[in-house]
Amino acid sequence: MDVTEQENKLAEKHSEYLSSHPELKVLLGDFMTDLLADKPDDVFTYARTFFQKFKQPEPAEPAAPTENSD
Repeated sequence: MDVTEQENKLAEKHSEYLSSHPELKVLLGDFMTDLLADKPDDVFTYARTFFQKFKQPEPAEPAAPTENSD
């Protein structure tokens, strides 16, 4: 398989992924709109702050069993 074929297959996979996750286009569009409106000096910090609000909380660790001293 030559490089062009590999690029085409990868582009097809990317397109399939985007088609099955339409929320991704909306999310990235919202990010770009905010980014271009705010024009931050530090894009990486801005991106971290923007996407942080979508982070799911980590599941709580189960409590360690305690010994009963009855």
